[in-house]
Amino acid sequence: MGFLEDHGIISFEYHPQTMVDIFEPYFDVILRLYGPEAEDIFLTDESIIFDVCGDFFGEEPCDVTPIEKLGVDVTEHDFVWEVAARLKKLSE
Repeated sequence: MGFLEDHGIISFEYHPQTMVDIFEPYFDVILRLYGPEAEDIFLTDESIIFDVCGDFFGEEPCDVTPIEKLGVDVTEHDFVWEVAARLKKLSE
């Protein structure tokens, strides 16, 4: 057994904002898919894919196709850090 198990800790979760820091390089990959304007978007642990590719003022659906082309399942309602984690897992 390891230290955590020895002390009765059986699982460990990072604070959601920490997930943003951990997966930042993959956030950058996602943002670059949507052009230079998207690279200026400030993302937090609560950011969803719609925040990156959604049309806030129109009626256009969020186009997740560029992300799917990377081999990742994604919906516009997924947290960006979740999708970034999937990208990282694919690259390992």
